[in-house]
Amino acid sequence: DHAAALFGPIEIVGITELSPVWRGLLHAIACRVPVRWNAGPRPVPDWLDGKAVEIVMTGRPQTDSGDAVPLSARGMGDVGLQCQDRNPHPAW
Repeated sequence: DHAAALFGPIEIVGITELSPVWRGLLHAIACRVPVRWNAGPRPVPDWLDGKAVEIVMTGRPQTDSGDAVPLSARGMGDVGLQCQDRNPHPAW
């Protein structure tokens, strides 16, 4: 497995969405190396669920009623992939 040597830890900062064509690749890489999606105050895309890709937020998205949306309510959407033989990543 060369992903760790090739990429090392990856942090995605300041984007609000990723084209569907790249989502499967991002997920596959996240199964091999630590990947962090740093959303800042922006909403996290629905297809990210916080399992393979760590999600960091400075504020929580809110529903119309003003309640914070829990990350567990999000699904992988059109990605629908699971990591196989995933090793735990070291802490950031």
